[in-house]
This record gives sequence, structure tokens and C-alpha cells, in this order.
Amino acid sequence: MKKFELTSEFITNMFDVKLFRVKALVEFGNVKAGELGGYVEKESNISMVGDAWVYGDAWGVWKCPGVWKCRLCIR
Repeated sequence: MKKFELTSEFITNMFDVKLFRVKALVEFGNVKAGELGGYVEKESNISMVGDAWVYGDAWGVWKCPGVWKCRLCIR
């Protein structure tokens, strides 16, 4: 089951790579269904299992395995 999707909203980073905003499809960890997250280049940058997530306006451009419970955020 997919826990998030890429939206059509995107930014282009300083390396000229297009990053898409993520949107949670289901509730997991402390993320609510429908919540918008940060930006990733592709779906494989965040694991579909576990609590991995990119918060706020953070960029996730490398694979973040859910078993590590990665949480990228900008405060």
C-alpha cells in the first residue's frame, strides 16, 4: 500500500533537479492522511514502509529507508 504520492507542485533546486511535494495518503507515525510534506525527486527517496517522511520545506534527494525512521525537517 502506498503511504504517499507526489503532487504536481514542484521546485527546482540549485542543481537544476526538479523536486516534487509529497502528500500523505494514509496516517502513519505522527503524519496525518492528506498532510503535505517536503520535496523529493522521486518516490524511491522515501520508503513506503515505516515512518520515514520529509517535513515542511525540506528536500529529500537520497533513499531514506523506513527502518531508520528518517525524518527530514526544517525548523
